[in-house]
Order: sequence, then structure tokens, then C-alpha cells
Amino acid sequence: MNALELRDNAKQQLAEIKTIESGVEYLNKVKAIEVWAKAEKKDAELQNIIAEQKLRTQRVLGKLLKESNVTKNVGNRFIDGNTLAPSKTLNSIGINKQQSSAFQKINWFQENYPKEFEQTILKEKELTTAKMIQAVKYYKKEEKKEENIKKGSTINITNDLIDYRLGDFVEQLKDIPDGSIDCIITDPPYPLEHIECWTNLAKEAKRLLKPNGFCIAYSGQQNLIEVYNRMNKYLDYYWTFSLNHSGNSQLIRYKNILCGWKPIVVFQNEFKKIDIVSKDVITGSKSEKEYHDWQQSEKELIYIIEKFTEIGDTILEPFAGGGTTIIAAAKLKRKVIACEIDEKSYNISKVRIKNSL
Repeated sequence: MNALELRDNAKQQLAEIKTIESGVEYLNKVKAIEVWAKAEKKDAELQNIIAEQKLRTQRVLGKLLKESNVTKNVGNRFIDGNTLAPSKTLNSIGINKQQSSAFQKINWFQENYPKEFEQTILKEKELTTAKMIQAVKYYKKEEKKEENIKKGSTINITNDLIDYRLGDFVEQLKDIPDGSIDCIITDPPYPLEHIECWTNLAKEAKRLLKPNGFCIAYSGQQNLIEVYNRMNKYLDYYWTFSLNHSGNSQLIRYKNILCGWKPIVVFQNEFKKIDIVSKDVITGSKSEKEYHDWQQSEKELIYIIEKFTEIGDTILEPFAGGGTTIIAAAKLKRKVIACEIDEKSYNISKVRIKNSL
């Protein structure tokens, strides 16, 4: 039997699943075949057909679970608020809570993005439930992003503490008086193609910072020498903090380095020792990427703001991204002027700022 016949046969078997119980029974059979195929080291094409059938069975089960009245817990259910009747539970049909959730997510993906669902199955060399759930997360995140873009376009968050501007910071900050900013805290793009941002940042920092004011910026490691050189043309180097990542380290594949930290470079507009003692190792909190792919955590920013500024100071954030600096500064009663060049990110971050303050 060739691959096409196998798929046709599998499609027919899926069509015969009408109940959750029969779906679970068939899924267990497919899983057993999958274990056998791996043990016998069958060819990749056959193993992928089996994996595909497992995912499609999970999708069918997800649909049936969505339409059913199966409960998560063992016990009874009320009918019309009065009559007590036995309830079918996940445990009784051989599915746990996590599986039920995963199957229904896969079904959501197929129902809402049928074309992308099929493309995900076709493009993956090794099909797994985990990879399908990753795809589900991506499309749910994209949906949320579009929702926030639309919502954010109607929000105005400018107030006594926040001055948030859309556009390139060099252009947007022309009306800001020289020497009027107490501290710059920002997260510019890291790739080499954006390295000129650092030159512009250093130039604007020299103009806008008060004497002895700080420019504090997250940076990647790859272009760190360029960052230092460009910043040092206009400002005095003060120190480099280490933001230690929580959780797993990131593998930098092209250099085979497991990266467990991120530099935070600190420059000053004319050197002067600060009075407050700071530790140069900061333990980062769990990654927060709900509103922006480069979104930083509030926890470490609060530490930096408290160490390098005072209540009532004005902080500048030229690369606002997900809006973390704006939120942390406002919570700590600092004024903040911020810019974001990307309109979508600008609108999404306004939603986050409104929800956070």
C-alpha cells in the first residue's frame, strides 16, 4: 500500500469516529502503531503518516469534546438547577485535563485556520502534538495582536506622567529642550543592520541628558564592541550590568554558545560617581512577550529606575516597544517621554499601558 492509499484509508477511519469513546479507542491504536514503527525503525514517510493520523484523531476528539458535556472532575451535574444526574468525566473516558485542552486547541486551529493547519502538517518533518500546539499559540497570539492594534488605535494615554509619541525618536524629540532629561532607559534593536540606532541614541543622549545623567540600554552580545565604540564617542562609559536569564539558556547556534545573560550598558553624560551602591548582576524574571517580541520584564527595570533616578525625574525611552519602561517609570512616579517608530507596536503597547496603570 502506497502513501496515498494509506492516507485515504486513514481518512475513512477518522470519518467513522462518532463518539469520544470510539475516538479514544482509535487514538490508542494509532499510538501503539507509532511505538511499533519507531521500534522497528520504519521509514520516515510511514512514521509521518502515523503521526499525522494521530494528530487528526486528536483533532476529531477535540471537536467531540467541545460539543460534549463532559466535565473535568469526577462527580455529578445539575440539570435545570434541580435534578441531580451522573456526569460523564474525562477520567472515565481515559483523557486527562491537559489532553482535553490540547485536543481542543488543535481542533480550534483546524476550524479557524484550515489552510494553515494543513500546511503545518505538510511542512513538519517530524510531526508532534507539541509542534501543533506551538502553531496554535502563534495564531492565537496573532489574533490577539490584531485585536490590540485595533483597540490601541482608539486609546490616548498621554497624561501628567506620560508623553508617548509615534515616530522616529530623532524627529520626535526635536522639541525637547537640551539638558532636560534625567535618565535614558531603553532597549534598542540588536542586529547589525540597526547599528546606526546606537549612534543616533548616543548623539541625542549627549544633547538631552542633564550633566551626569545616565543612558542605560539593553544590548545583545554579538555587536557589543560596536555598541561601546559608538556610544563612547559622545558619552563616558560607566559600567556593564549583567541581566541573568531565568529558566533555560538560549543556544546561539552559529557560535554554539549557551547564552544565560544579557548586557545592560551604562553610559554617562560626563562622569560622576553615583551615591547609591548597585549590584551589577540582576536576576531577570520570566520572559514576558505577550505584547512585543522584544518585551522586557518590569522587575529589572524597577530595580534600575530606583537605583539611577528619583521620584519626579524625567526618563526618556526612545525605543518603547512593548511599553515596559513607560509602565515601570509611571508606577514609580517618574515622568516619561517615549517614542515608538512602529505604529502597530505603538498601538499594542498603549493597550498594555492602559491595562497596567
